[in-house]
Amino acid sequence: MPALSAVVCARNESEKIEECLRSLRWADEVVLLDMQSTDATVERARPWADRVISIPPVPVVEMVRDRMLQEASHDWVLIVDPDERIPHALALRLRELLGSTQTFAALRIPRRNFLLNHPMRAAGWYPDPQVRLLNKHKARWPAAVHSVPQVEGVILDLPCGDGAEILHYNYSSLSEFLHKMNRYTDAHARALREEGSRFRWYKLFYHPLKEIWLRYISRRGYRDGLPGLVFTLLMGIYYLVLYAKLWELERAANILDQPISDSQKSMPLESRIPSSSVEGDLQP
Repeated sequence: MPALSAVVCARNESEKIEECLRSLRWADEVVLLDMQSTDATVERARPWADRVISIPPVPVVEMVRDRMLQEASHDWVLIVDPDERIPHALALRLRELLGSTQTFAALRIPRRNFLLNHPMRAAGWYPDPQVRLLNKHKARWPAAVHSVPQVEGVILDLPCGDGAEILHYNYSSLSEFLHKMNRYTDAHARALREEGSRFRWYKLFYHPLKEIWLRYISRRGYRDGLPGLVFTLLMGIYYLVLYAKLWELERAANILDQPISDSQKSMPLESRIPSSSVEGDLQP
């Protein structure tokens, strides 16, 4: 049976990292890429990880996904986030597939999201399939916000419903959601601008309303009761904030491109730009 490496990337996840790594002890190798945590993440991880590698922090984890693949010692790599758990049923299923005669380059695994500890059933939060088991020689992961791996070969789909699914305890509080939203919309807005996307006022309405319709109506988010409604609305707000930040970046760039008067030349750069538009304020 081919050996498997489980690789986790974390920053300041001391409250979650032990449970995550404990759920991976069945793997042949467990690797933690730590983004210079300032809490007890590394200390709590060491008893459970075979290797701990320090790397520079990045705004969003997709920027280091490809490195996670390359740091693995074995060809088959399971990518896991610190707020995820791999239950016994899924571990057995992965071992079974790796030991079978099926030929594939990656596996798409269902994921169950817990929002405020509520197991979501709809609205795109379940089954939420994720390509997480990969042959590192046949995959690369673009360093972009919300990117997915590019795989050369067959991607198998693991059926949901038998407990063989990733457990994702992603938002234990609304504050956690808002903190992550701020970080991701910063990076997402910069990525949109670099791709040449332009702000248009209608996007402040179109994209949030589209997201709400898709999650709550089309994907039946109403089945999850009040948590489904709250997080559907929050995802709509995500897109409102995203395009507002795109407008902010364009506004800052336009101000910098304007001719500078003699009286402004002696002023610091920050004095010429509204404080909300200085990109340095948009910390991940």
